[in-house]
Amino acid sequence: MAARAKTHRPTGRSAPLPGQLLSVLAAIATERKLDSLLERMLMAAIDLTHARSGRLYVLDPTGRQLLCQAASCAEGATQGLAGPVELYSEGRPDHRRAEAFCAFSGDIVQIADVSTDTAFDHAHSADGATPSSLLLVPLSLPDEVSVGVLELRGVDELARPRGISRSRSGPTEREQLLRGFASLAAVAINNARLLDENQRLVTVLDEANRVLERENRQLRERVHGRCDFTTIIGDSPPMQTLFALMEKAAASDVTVLVEGETGAGKELVAWALHENSARRDHRLVAQNCAALPEALLESELFGYERGAFTGATESREGLLRAAHRGTLFLDEIGDLPLALQAKLLRVLEDGEVRPLGSSKSRRVDLRLVAATHHDLQAKVEDGSFRRDLYFRLNVFPLTVPPLRERREDIPALVQHFLAAFADVHGKPVSGITPAAMDLLLRHDFPGNVRELRNVVERAVVLVEPRGAVCEAELPADWQQQRWVGFTPLAQETAPPASLREAMERHERDVIEQALAAHDGNRTRTAQALGISRRSLQMKLVKLDLAEEV
Repeated sequence: MAARAKTHRPTGRSAPLPGQLLSVLAAIATERKLDSLLERMLMAAIDLTHARSGRLYVLDPTGRQLLCQAASCAEGATQGLAGPVELYSEGRPDHRRAEAFCAFSGDIVQIADVSTDTAFDHAHSADGATPSSLLLVPLSLPDEVSVGVLELRGVDELARPRGISRSRSGPTEREQLLRGFASLAAVAINNARLLDENQRLVTVLDEANRVLERENRQLRERVHGRCDFTTIIGDSPPMQTLFALMEKAAASDVTVLVEGETGAGKELVAWALHENSARRDHRLVAQNCAALPEALLESELFGYERGAFTGATESREGLLRAAHRGTLFLDEIGDLPLALQAKLLRVLEDGEVRPLGSSKSRRVDLRLVAATHHDLQAKVEDGSFRRDLYFRLNVFPLTVPPLRERREDIPALVQHFLAAFADVHGKPVSGITPAAMDLLLRHDFPGNVRELRNVVERAVVLVEPRGAVCEAELPADWQQQRWVGFTPLAQETAPPASLREAMERHERDVIEQALAAHDGNRTRTAQALGISRRSLQMKLVKLDLAEEV
């Protein structure tokens, strides 16, 4: 705490009135900073006693020293900060200094002339400019614990005989005044120190919480991997390849171009990249470039100033500024008009946005993720997309595989959509029949995951409560598709020896035909049979079919 010496002009010489004292104490009570509080208290004490100068000592945190932390004087007098007062010598209280005795005893010390006083050691006060009289008042809390000492010099009306004030007729009016002032001052000092300590502890706690959150995040990343892509359903090899690339992209601020067919899940990829990036605590702002006409799209992206065009009655922040420190997702970037392509390129190159109708550019820090179902390179060749913008966007391309190339993910997607729409429509669904799943697995899904989602929602609406989705709830034109991999079972030339043998023989024939229909692909075979891949593997071992396939 920085302590300073100040010059102060005392007020009139009349005795202080209770109202004046309350006014001074009210002013002290409004001060919350400890250093300013000490200075105001010292100047108030000088005013109350008409002293020429004063110092204020505060007990240090160890309780072994009094530290001089404020000094003030009247006009024409000099007073500086003093050194610390040691309270103990060889492990025992040291009463040689008057300040130490005042702190220990809790008594007011009044000395008319320090040059002739022999009760205390005043060597530290050997200063020709120092007034000869000395008044020390302990700053004690209600429980009589001292938090400091008020020192006043040059008080002309000190009572005699000099020494420690112990009046047999009771405390004088001056002592009562100083005692009351000192008690309130001690409480104010203690409260200010507690407030400082609380603020320090809050800062320490905030930092500890930040460290804890960082360690928890690191621990979760260590346990579950650096990235969490559970919002995207898929465990097929094409999706695992995509997840590996997404993890690398999420770890940096690189511009990402997400390519894929309509309905494949490009927007989910953009959200997953944002949620696993360092910008996750800020906004992801999304805009479909094909959804708005050029003029409206420009105002949405760049914002505008009041009066920039007819109807602009107030200024509006654009999406580029709204994505500051976050992520901007531009869907269908291939449909962005050429004029806006040039302006977007300028933003990406310079990091500045100029709203419509404004002459000033504003800095913007964002991460761009763009998506398209077009072949941008072909659009560059036919002149409908800027070559320089294409190269600026195509820094880290990601391709979302169409659903027909990852049929292994269809059962998991179906189960997810069944549960979601059963909850939305308030209709419990028990599942889906193997025949219905077979139709879904055989469909090409030109609309990809979005088409599958719509088909499942329609099926949930049609199915009876607690029933299973069957072929009847799927689109009518799918009903002509039939499973061609299975052939009727051949007649047994010899009757089985037991029922168990007959069942195993029948199971073996069904599995062999299913494997043949799916070219030996065990994942699709298990899905067609309505069992898990692990169960199929166990049956192959049991029926001695593992080596054959």
